[in-house]
Amino acid sequence: MVQNPYDAVAWHRILKYLPGVGLVTARKIIEKINAEKGLNIESFEKSKFAEGLKALINMLTEANDPKKCVSLKIEIIKKYYSPILVANEQDYQIRLLDIDVLIDLAVRYDSLEKFLTDFALDPPSKKFGNRTTPLIDETEDKPLTVSTIHSAKGLEWYSVIIPHALDGLLPSVRALKNIEELEEERRLFYVACSRAKEELIITMPSYVSTYNGFLSYPSRFLVEIDKDKFHFQSK
Repeated sequence: MVQNPYDAVAWHRILKYLPGVGLVTARKIIEKINAEKGLNIESFEKSKFAEGLKALINMLTEANDPKKCVSLKIEIIKKYYSPILVANEQDYQIRLLDIDVLIDLAVRYDSLEKFLTDFALDPPSKKFGNRTTPLIDETEDKPLTVSTIHSAKGLEWYSVIIPHALDGLLPSVRALKNIEELEEERRLFYVACSRAKEELIITMPSYVSTYNGFLSYPSRFLVEIDKDKFHFQSK
């Protein structure tokens, strides 16, 4: 939000922690922010979430100070979120430790934009893929790694194959009616594609029949790729 104060998806994620703010209220607040190119807190002074909203805006304003380094910005955010996480999340200790990891990583960066870009595309990983397995025979082909997209974060391979790129599978049909979940699916698709060093192969069957229906259209994410960036082959 410090980097992009008009990110509707991010606003939804933040506002859900304010007592008294549901989906409808959050939408109204976001519409007002976009219409007024900012947020006038006075408009919500009589609401039951006024104090919470004011604290949130004060935190974002403080973190937006261009004189503050990236790690200090995150420390300001942690100070705001700590009591909220303690009150709302059972695993708050783990979440707070995650924020500490962010702070440690951010020390290396002078630019918030560069930090966010690097972290979104290549977040920390336990590097499971770096564990080596001895081959029975040195002439044997290297093993094929089968991975979920989540587990592949931070890893790379020479060639990557993404199967079943049909709309309803990638993105999942469960995400199509929720903009936040759809954007998360888009981000995961980008992560999957960016795991390939040299060769990326995206495959799809002619159709898949599931309890959700009959899926036969290519993923909507593929349509967004420029035609000169890939070669299509049908069998």
